[in-house]
Amino acid sequence: MDRAHHQWSQVRDTAPAHELGAALAALRGRVPGWREGALDHVRRQLGQLQTQA
Repeated sequence: MDRAHHQWSQVRDTAPAHELGAALAALRGRVPGWREGALDHVRRQLGQLQTQA
């Protein structure tokens, strides 16, 4: 999960990043991973992607 999160953060194209981010957030809710606050990070990034779209 943590590796998927890292790879997602490298996606620079807004549309795919937003689509993948929504799926990542759903997965993070089920599999939090090692990093505390990872789900919050995904949600913040998704919010930023929405303002860029």
